[in-house]
Parts: sequence; C-alpha cells; structure tokens
Amino acid sequence: MTTSATLPLRRAHAVPVPSAQLTHRRDVVRWALAHGQQLSRDALAAVVDHHAALAGGGSLCPDGPALDLCWTVDDVAAALDLGDTWCDAVGAQPPVSLAATLTTYLRYLGSNGLLAPESARPRALREAVTNLAAPGGRERARHPSAVAPVQSLHDRH
Repeated sequence: MTTSATLPLRRAHAVPVPSAQLTHRRDVVRWALAHGQQLSRDALAAVVDHHAALAGGGSLCPDGPALDLCWTVDDVAAALDLGDTWCDAVGAQPPVSLAATLTTYLRYLGSNGLLAPESARPRALREAVTNLAAPGGRERARHPSAVAPVQSLHDRH
C-alpha cells in the first residue's frame, strides 16, 4: 500500500521573495501600524508577491521585477482571487483579512505617491475592493446589466 505524503502549507509571509519586496512589505507594515490600519502579514505578502508574479516577477519568476506598483480595478479583482492561483503555486495557506489588507496596502501606495502613473485612482481601487469583496460582489460586477444599458418598459412605443 502506498501513500503520498502531503506537505503542510506554509504561511504566505514565509515564501522566499526578492529582498526589495521584503523591504517594501516592512515599510507597509510600519506605515499601517503608525496609521492604525488593519493588516495581515500573510495577506500583504500574498498580495504583493501575487501582483509581482502577474508582472512576470516575484517568487514565481525571480529574474523578473520584485514589485509592480501599477494597479487597476482588474488587478484588485485578481488579488481577491489569489487563493486559487498564487497560494496553490507557492504552497501557501490562503490568507485571512485579504480585503482589509488590500485596502490598507492601496491606501499606503496612494498616501505615499507610490502608485504608478498609469494606475487607477486610489479611491477607485479602494471602492473596487469594497464592491468586489461584498457578498455577491464578483458576480454583481460581471453581471451583463452592469455594462448594458437598461431601457424602461415605459419608453417602448
């Protein structure tokens, strides 16, 4: 009889990453503590490295960029779904407090002028987190009525 041993999942903040990413995460943690913002080290590690990996770097591609400071609403949606991609790829536990930590991280980037010029506005990014993290948020965001014009039945002739 053969059995396959499953390795225990590691905490996201324990995933090896480029030193520039570690320094960046430490700066975010210090800022969050100084400003009374909610933050999970594991969620921050996952968000920052997942975003770097999407740009072709981070822990999944060490020769690529350690950080990516360009954020769009689509990036916010991808970050909220990182449990199915990044966590599986690096063998990390899905982090808790993901939406709150992402909001704090985006607030940090905006407050310190670190968002890339082509990023969405900080307020739009934080609103996207709120809307997408709400129950049914992702489904509501993809619903056709969100983009299609709605005609009133009273306007029909």
